[in-house]
Amino acid sequence: MNKDIVTPKGIGIISIFPIVMFIFDPYVITNGGLAICDVLIFLMAFYLFATYGIAMYKPLYTLICIDVVLTLISFLFTYSTNTNFNLSFKIAIVFTLYLFVYSGIWTQILQYKDDFYKAVEIIGLICAVFALMQFAFASAGVDFYGGKLPFPMAKNSSFGGIFDANTGDFRVHSFFEEPSYLAFFEIPITIHLLQKKKYIKSIICGAACILSGSMIGILGLAISLITMLIFDSDVKISTKIRFIVLLVALIVAVIILYNVNDSIKNLINYYMRRLN
Repeated sequence: MNKDIVTPKGIGIISIFPIVMFIFDPYVITNGGLAICDVLIFLMAFYLFATYGIAMYKPLYTLICIDVVLTLISFLFTYSTNTNFNLSFKIAIVFTLYLFVYSGIWTQILQYKDDFYKAVEIIGLICAVFALMQFAFASAGVDFYGGKLPFPMAKNSSFGGIFDANTGDFRVHSFFEEPSYLAFFEIPITIHLLQKKKYIKSIICGAACILSGSMIGILGLAISLITMLIFDSDVKISTKIRFIVLLVALIVAVIILYNVNDSIKNLINYYMRRLN
């Protein structure tokens, strides 16, 4: 490792890439061209290997081994004649590269984790606020910006609008391809903000998960919150009690809104239909 070029600025810039790659996932540089995320991952790999050498984070190494074993097992029990081995091999190489790059980034980020977490919070909050804006405008019947960026879409990707053309329902997804991706992104950020006692920001990000209309969002958020309250010893008892009181107050507020706001009522009814 060349310590002369290990700087918070350098690793800070490169560590932002994995955060925004959630948003850039469905896009390509030109029609039928390279995926933007693949270009970013190659740039990150070049920077990391040239600057720090190869570093491996043990949990990710374990994940690669488990993935290889499961892949081999699935191959033994797959009899389809349509299996594309060349495509599978290419995907395996790219995904392995992703894991190596993320591993290398993480081993360096640990030195500057506060800057990394700050970037995560800022981007997560921007996406959540935009999702709340989409919900507010859609509730008012306004055709608001759907969040699609001005790049070509990959062949197998699609970016739906906020309103469902068939049912008339609307589901917000911020800058992401679909609502469940927004939920996946915001759940860990919500819990992180809650652990850091940044309650207002945590509520905003958690609200984006719920308003997405994604079962992954509401169930994932519920499981994460329950797990934190029961098993996270770093969170003080007093903090847990305050959170429970806040949660009860939010439930009461939702019940009131259900009876006075059609958009909230439709959203809750949508969740109930999905559960049924």
